[in-house]
Parts: sequence; structure tokens; C-alpha cells
Amino acid sequence: MNWGAHSDRNHDYVLETRVAIEVGRLAAIFEQDWALAGGRPAPLAPIPGQVAQTMPGEEIRIMLERALAEARVRVLAEVYTLTDPATIAGLAAAKRRGAHVKVLLDPNQPYNRHAYALLKSGGVEVRWYSVPKGTLLHAKIGLFDGTLVLGSANWTLSGLGVNHELDIETGDPEAVAAFATRFAADWLRSAGG
Repeated sequence: MNWGAHSDRNHDYVLETRVAIEVGRLAAIFEQDWALAGGRPAPLAPIPGQVAQTMPGEEIRIMLERALAEARVRVLAEVYTLTDPATIAGLAAAKRRGAHVKVLLDPNQPYNRHAYALLKSGGVEVRWYSVPKGTLLHAKIGLFDGTLVLGSANWTLSGLGVNHELDIETGDPEAVAAFATRFAADWLRSAGG
């Protein structure tokens, strides 16, 4: 979620974590970024785990692709911009494996039209999020069976490998239940196309 004057108008998600290993990784990424801002390159080595970054790099892509590949029951996603071919293919593959796949996209992003058409043709249930005028579906979140993946990375080539982004995954039952409930309400109120 952005921290802008009008960010609270957009539909987005924030996750608070107190898990020591996650907090430690987040602090290390901050220190890395602080050093880089001062002109001292200090890139962290990639660490598989629950906190991923692009610097650029592949950590977030690996996290997202793993979650998609392992999903067997359900995939529920709300995405601001979805253009990454591998992610679109992964959503369709999850559907073919028998997972119940539903995707909400921001209708204000013209880039999403192609993804919408591809997902529909692949049998994926996809809808345009019903946003009030002047707001955005700014979320980048997916629920893959019992695992949430969320953060700043759009599901695009640049978001998953070029921009400096940060995502986290969690299986926290309260976070999973809260998102599943919110997704169900968002789905019901959104247009089918």
C-alpha cells in the first residue's frame, strides 16, 4: 500500500508481521536499501523464504510461481496490473489441474484487457473489480490454497524482475481467513465482463 495523501481511497492490503525471521529479513532489506541510497552497493544474497525482493532479481517471481504450481484447491487473486505471460499461464494451469481459480482485475488498467481475454479463454473465472469513481484496485495479492502472497510487485515482467519490489508470503490462518472473506465480498459486487 502506498502512503500517499489519497492512498486510503484505493482498495489495497497491508500485512503486519511480528515473526522474528520475517522482521529480520525486512530490516536487512531496509539496511541494503539505505546503503544503496548512500551510493554504497550492498545487495543481499537471495534467500528463499517468506520475504522476497526484486533488486532486480527473481525472488518474487520464484515465490509467486511456486505458490501457483503448488495450488491444488483454490487460487483467489486481486491484481492491479497483470501482464506477465508466465503468471497468466500459471493461473490457467492451476485451473486445468482442478483448482478453483478466480481473478479480480482493475478495470482502469488498459493493460489488463489482454490478460482478461487470455484468462477467460483458459477457463479461469475473471471479473473487473467494481471500483468507485476515482479509486483503484491497487492490490497485488493472491491466496493459493492456504498461503497468501502479497506486496508491492505487480504481476508484470517489470514488477516480478526489474523494479525494486517487496513481497511476503504467509499461512497465518487469521490473515488467510480475512482475505478469503474480503475476496468473496469483492467478487460478489464485481462485474463479470
